[in-house]
Amino acid sequence: MEGFKLELTWMGGVDIAIGKNSKSTLLNPANTPLKKDLKIEFINSVLFDSKSFEFIKGLSSNDSGKISDLMNKNIGKSLEISEDNFISIYGSNENYSWLLGGYNSVYGRFITHTGFGSIGAMESFVERESMIVGSLSQSRDNFKYGFNLRGIERYRTIHNYTIGEIVETDSIFRYFDNRYTKKPWGCGILTLGGVIGPIFGKGRVLHSGYWRY
Repeated sequence: MEGFKLELTWMGGVDIAIGKNSKSTLLNPANTPLKKDLKIEFINSVLFDSKSFEFIKGLSSNDSGKISDLMNKNIGKSLEISEDNFISIYGSNENYSWLLGGYNSVYGRFITHTGFGSIGAMESFVERESMIVGSLSQSRDNFKYGFNLRGIERYRTIHNYTIGEIVETDSIFRYFDNRYTKKPWGCGILTLGGVIGPIFGKGRVLHSGYWRY
C-alpha cells in the first residue's frame, strides 16, 4: 500500500445529490438507481469545437502538403478533444440497490509549433482513464446511503511529433495509444456517501481507503 487519503465533500446541488442517471453514482454512491427490474444503461459524451474537429480530421489525411498547411494555420493554438462513456447494469430489491459499471474517458490537447524540424511540429498531451465500479446503497425514510469500490487505471501519452511522424500517423486514435504511451498507474478507492431530505436534496460524500500501485 502506497498511501491513504481521507476526504470529505459537501454536495448541496440537487443534480449532484440525487443525480440524473447512473453515471452520478461515480460522484455519490447513494445515487444508485432504485429499479426493481434489471436495467442496462450506456451514456456517452464527446466535446470539441469545430476548429478542433477540422484539425483532428486533417491529421489523418497522410498528405504532407495538407498537414503542413494545417500546422501553419494553427500555430500556437491549443486544440482540445474530450470523450467519456459509462456502461452499467443495476437493479434493486426492496430498499437495497446495486450497480456494476465501467467508465472510460480520454482527453487530448494538441499545440503546433513554428519549427517543423527535429524538435517537433506538434506537441501532444493525451490522458486516458479506465475504471470499474461496484456500488451498493440502501434507502430508509428520508435518508439514502451507500458505498462503492472503484479500480482505476490511467495512461498518458506525451510527445512532440515531427512532421514525418504526423504524416505516417493515419488515425487520430494512434495519438491516444502508441509507443510513447507510459505504462499505466492504478489505484483503488472506497467511497461512502449519503443524501438526506424528502427529495434527497442535500448530500455528503466521504472518500477513504486510497491506495495506488
